Formats: sequence, structure tokens, C-alpha cells
Amino acid sequence: TFLRNRTMRSYYQTENRKTPPLLKRLILITALASIFSSLFEIFIHEVFRIIGPQTLLSLNPALVAKGLIYQPLSYLFVYGQIGEQITFSWLIGLLILLYFLWVVGGDLIERVGVKQFLLFYLGSGVFAGVATCLAAYIFGLSGTIAGPGASILAILVLWSMFNTESKLFVFYVFSIK
Repeated sequence: TFLRNRTMRSYYQTENRKTPPLLKRLILITALASIFSSLFEIFIHEVFRIIGPQTLLSLNPALVAKGLIYQPLSYLFVYGQIGEQITFSWLIGLLILLYFLWVVGGDLIERVGVKQFLLFYLGSGVFAGVATCLAAYIFGLSGTIAGPGASILAILVLWSMFNTESKLFVFYVFSIK
């Protein structure tokens, strides 16, 4: 079948592969939304005395219960905690997540197609967000979650299921089999 006849290739060599447009959009939206929401969260809250973009877009089970039902989807496109400044470690964390999305996402889009990849990426993130809200309700927990970590982990697991014998080179230094 399609998967059995594929030749093995090196997943750390990217010069022969173009980044799919969907992947470019996901990376760009996540990066811009994360930077914008972190830069303007405190400013908007202090100057206009209204809820800032990081609070509105991050997943907060209490706010979901009050009607912000879009948060199990929107939290995938912002990174960082509410009020967190953009620091070097913040940028490194965001870049690592987006790097994994870029490296693994391109191969998965080639294998399963654009629609299926997008459905899996968003579906796994929304599932994790809804599960978080349910767990918070059941156990009486509170807090805020932001970032595409759940979806990135899901696509890493899917990629590893397709590539059981392959190695993923992380930043050309670490090898993960």
C-alpha cells in the first residue's frame, strides 16, 4: 500500500521539501497571535480596564462555563501564561513548539493530506481542551492553559506511528527514534 512502498528519507534534511501552505499559516497565526496577546495583555487591561487578548484566547475552564465556548479551540493559537512578558525563554519555548510543528507536520501532510492533518491537529487540541475543562469541573480545579502543546504531542505520536524505524534529529543535535 501507500505507506509500505514509501522510501525512507531523512527527516532532518529539509532543503528538498517545500513547506505546505497550511503549515505556514498555522505557524504564522500561532506566532503572531502569541506575540500580540502577550504584548498587549497588560496594556489593554490597565489602560482600558477590560479583559486582554491572552485572557480571552487562553483556555480557562471557569470562563468556558460562563459562555466563552470558543476557548477549547483558541488556546491552541496563543502561547504563554496570562501577563507573562516576552522573554528569551518564552521565545525559545514558542520556537521549539513551532519547529516540531514544521518538521513533523510537513511529512504528515504529505502522508494523510491537508484536510485530514488539519482535522487531526485541531481535533486533538480541542479534545484535550474539553478534557481539561471536564477534569477541572470534576476535581474543582482552576487555572489557565495556552499553547499548541497538546496538538504538537498528538502529531508527534502520529508521526512516530508512521515512522517506527526513523530517527528525528532535533536541532541537528539530538536524535530521537
